[in-house]
Amino acid sequence: MTKPTIVRKHILGKRPNLSAQKSVADEIVSALSVPPEDMPLPPLSPLPPTAPRQPQKKNPQGSSVAATILLFLPFLYPIVFYVHGYVTGHPLPVLLFPLLVLFARLLSNLGGFILFLAARSADYLKKTVGLTALAAFILPFAGSLLFGTTLNRVDPTRISETRDWIALACVALGLFCMLTLCVFSVLMLARVFHRKKTA
Repeated sequence: MTKPTIVRKHILGKRPNLSAQKSVADEIVSALSVPPEDMPLPPLSPLPPTAPRQPQKKNPQGSSVAATILLFLPFLYPIVFYVHGYVTGHPLPVLLFPLLVLFARLLSNLGGFILFLAARSADYLKKTVGLTALAAFILPFAGSLLFGTTLNRVDPTRISETRDWIALACVALGLFCMLTLCVFSVLMLARVFHRKKTA
C-alpha cells in the first residue's frame, strides 16, 4: 500500500465566494413583498379654490316691530278709557293713568325681553336695553312688595311713611324705564330698517 504524498503549494488570487447567490426572480419577489404601510402614498390632487363664505348678517326687523308694539300698548290703551270718559261725560282722574299703565306692565316686560334679543342680534344697545328692561321688571315688583299690596289697590293720597315714599319712587322709576324702552324701540327700528336699505 502506497503512502499518499502531500504537496504544499502557495496559491495566489482571491478565494471564490461559496455563499448562495439570489436569482433575478428572488429579487422581484422581495421587491413586491413590501408591507403596505411602507409603500409611499400617491400625491393628492389639489382641491379647486373656493371663495370664502361671507358671514350672514342678522337684521331682526320682525322682532323689533313686535317689541315696539308690545312696549307702546301699555301707554296707548289707557287713552281709549280717557277718550271714552270725556265722550260720556265721566272723565277719569289723571292719577289713574299710571295705574292703568302699570296694570299692563306684563306686555312691556315681554316687549323689553324681545327688544333685548333684537338688540343682541343687531349688536346695538344690547347692554343698555337689557339693564333697562330688567329695571322695568324689578322696580314695580319691589314697589308692590314695599306697599304690601298690589299696585292697582294703592291709594296715592294716603302715602305718608318713608317706606311708602320709597315704594312710590320705585314705581315712578319703573314707569320711566318702561317709557325709555319705548324710545329704545324706536331707535332700534331706525337702526335695523336703515341697515336693510343700505345693504
